[in-house]
Amino acid sequence: MRSLVTLVSLSLLFMVQAHANDWQWQDLSPIIDTPTYQNKFASFTPTQRYDLMTIVDYQNKHEPERAELETSYREALIRFAKNGINILALIEEQKQIDADHSDWNMNINPKLIGKKGRLPGFIVPLEFDELIVTEFILVPTAGACIHTPPPPGNQMVLVSYPQGIEFRGLYSPVWVDGTLMEQSTASSIELSDGNTEVISAYTMTADNVTVYEQ
Repeated sequence: MRSLVTLVSLSLLFMVQAHANDWQWQDLSPIIDTPTYQNKFASFTPTQRYDLMTIVDYQNKHEPERAELETSYREALIRFAKNGINILALIEEQKQIDADHSDWNMNINPKLIGKKGRLPGFIVPLEFDELIVTEFILVPTAGACIHTPPPPGNQMVLVSYPQGIEFRGLYSPVWVDGTLMEQSTASSIELSDGNTEVISAYTMTADNVTVYEQ
């Protein structure tokens, strides 16, 4: 699994709780001895995130596929350099941060297991019929897992919702109501250039999925 932080700026990490059973994403991480996670790319503009995606794709490919990205890769490096950003060094720093977190990113909060609650997030679809999604991964940041490395396992919930919800896009937040369970699950995300596997630490059979309204 690739080990760079998700390249998005839209986030629901710190939503204001509106109901007694509302959870925030930090609630899903263990309370004790949880290091603060650093996202070196959180302040990037959409253009910078796209350039970063290009660089990461280039690094992960081999010849002859890499040759096809050579020009775009070098142009992206130049744009970062013009803004005073040593992007290659920053990528290595983020890799080290991710490696340091590898021991805890699947740890769960036992106090939430078996409890009913509501969590805001974004949909990464797994199973759907046309635009009706019946199984998905709920993530705290828009576009997570798509062309970018996934969040930590304890920041992803595999959701089953048999009645389905209309998929409005990766950047449309939802509320998911249900009972949170502990289960390490590997899921395959289908991308335009292949599949990538992500591992979530939680599962939930949703009672209700609704469009997000604070």
